[in-house]
Amino acid sequence: MADDGRNNRGRFPTPPSQLQRDLFLAFVEKTGEPEKYALLSTTAPDKTATGHRLVCPFYVPRAKRPNHDYIPCSACAGRKKYCYGYLVWCPDGEIRIVGSCCGPEYFGIEKFRQMEAVAKEERLELENQYFLIDNLERVPDMIAAIKRLAPVCEKYLMVRDALNTRLPSFAALLKNTQKDQGGMLTVVRRKSGTLSDGPSGFRGDDGGQQSKYESEQVAPIVAAGFLKERFYPEKELACVIKDLESLAVPDALDAVSGMPRHELKARTQLFKKCVSRGNELREQLLHLSGFFSDEQLRGWTTWGQHPDNERRLNIAVSDQEIRISYSFREVLTLKKEWLLAPAALSSFSPT
Repeated sequence: MADDGRNNRGRFPTPPSQLQRDLFLAFVEKTGEPEKYALLSTTAPDKTATGHRLVCPFYVPRAKRPNHDYIPCSACAGRKKYCYGYLVWCPDGEIRIVGSCCGPEYFGIEKFRQMEAVAKEERLELENQYFLIDNLERVPDMIAAIKRLAPVCEKYLMVRDALNTRLPSFAALLKNTQKDQGGMLTVVRRKSGTLSDGPSGFRGDDGGQQSKYESEQVAPIVAAGFLKERFYPEKELACVIKDLESLAVPDALDAVSGMPRHELKARTQLFKKCVSRGNELREQLLHLSGFFSDEQLRGWTTWGQHPDNERRLNIAVSDQEIRISYSFREVLTLKKEWLLAPAALSSFSPT
């Protein structure tokens, strides 16, 4: 009758622990001869039994073998056949080594693939345990760090609303420029010359002159994402904080040790998602901080004062504020303290 593992009497009543795996792998790394590990059984495993477990894979290139030969396989009567293999826990309570090329043939392809799938799940579970133990204790600090973005989000929305309210024509021009002209502020220059064959322009009153119009690119729009109307960073910030708060635990080791596999996976994924979303939000705000940068204001000034530009834009900058007037009708005054500060944004880094 097949042994189901409940009545085994070998040296390993249960599969080896992580420490025992590490000891085996350290021996393999040191000697290059896994077959000489003292706790191995050299007999062939009972392939009719159920419950075999692939403990861990290992690889020894022939160049690291003392005699540059292959490793003997317990499933193949000790014949030397492989470099890549597995440490296998067997239901009789023993551990053996089997070549990766021999396992599917000896145990059967379907059974061996199931063993590989179980081993993959167990490795992932262990990785998630270690990951959460290392990182869950950092959650309170991460919450405090990301909350520092809250006033930055408020400033962004306040300034964006002020731009749309106080300089509606200029804001609309910037949006259209970003959409239709590749993000480059342009002016149209008129050139006159002697009439030539073909109506390439508009003929003057004297019948001998024509006008040509050329578009000149003057300045790019920096951090054009500032103009996005459907970007609400405070909502994304609130979601990240809420998710991080759901991950907070009094003691990471105690919490993780009792977690089922599906919860380990879900919490690991959520933690990584929070880190990704938090960093993405920070990077977005950091990029948007360039919208009222010195570079941007110089470009706007060059465009606004261009002799061929009929739409006048004036910018006055003091130590305390920035004053922008457009076409002598629209005026926006911004306190410099309202603008996004790159220095404050760079302090958030949860990774």
